[in-house]
Amino acid sequence: MTHPARPAGPPPARNRVDIRDTVASQVIVNNVNVNIQNNYFNTPRYRPAYFFDVGWYRSYPTAWYPVRPIHPRVWWQPAPAWGFTCRWFSIGFFPPYVVDRVITPLPYYYGTNIYYVDDMVYVNGEPYVRADVYYAQAVELAARGVPQAPIHIVVNVEAPGAAAAPVVQAQEEWMPMGTFAVLEDPEATTTSIIVQLATNKSGHIAGNVIDMKTDEITPVYGAIDPETQRVAMRIEGRDEIVECGLWNLTQDTLTVLLHVDEETTEERTFVRLSDPDEEELAP
Repeated sequence: MTHPARPAGPPPARNRVDIRDTVASQVIVNNVNVNIQNNYFNTPRYRPAYFFDVGWYRSYPTAWYPVRPIHPRVWWQPAPAWGFTCRWFSIGFFPPYVVDRVITPLPYYYGTNIYYVDDMVYVNGEPYVRADVYYAQAVELAARGVPQAPIHIVVNVEAPGAAAAPVVQAQEEWMPMGTFAVLEDPEATTTSIIVQLATNKSGHIAGNVIDMKTDEITPVYGAIDPETQRVAMRIEGRDEIVECGLWNLTQDTLTVLLHVDEETTEERTFVRLSDPDEEELAP
């Protein structure tokens, strides 16, 4: 049985950018940030200064919304350090024997240390699970993060023009993991798709996928497996599952695996975006 676009191994020879290379990664980050700034962030609607503030959420009432406020500029900050990320989660989320609550990272490099051979998934050169089981694991993990009642911004329709107010269901704390450009081709230098991601102390993932070309905002929900450090997410209203490693989400570039369905996977590249207005906004 063949599996289109699956990262085969061990490991495939590919004539493309290796995002694990620090210099190559920084070139990608710089190019993508400059091009997105020129193509989108220079327009009034998509200036980073206005992303993710109360007015932005009021404009997109079905977007995921962190009830406990997060300053908009935090979403554009550099990657959180691995040690800080580990200590963010509630005590007991990771195995209790971890010293100082900082665990050894488990990088996920699809096509290199995680790849498919026929109907088997290999991890670090060893058979792991069957491909259908690996897919089912991703589906189950992503489903852990789907809230029973998504938090939305509700506009007061009885008082037109009144400020929107969040429906307070739980005062959860969320730590932004960043805002990323989503590239179909790792050698691309621009895109209209970006994703905003955060995690709470229980290991749930939430955020929004933003298409700046169509002005469409779609929530994304998922979860982290504390044993494998695997992250799986589902875009609301769609069947595809996106997965990556938690450590990889603390990097400036990472490859994610898109499970189109049980038979087909594709790869995407996430590139961390910074705020070109940071100096202008500084107090």
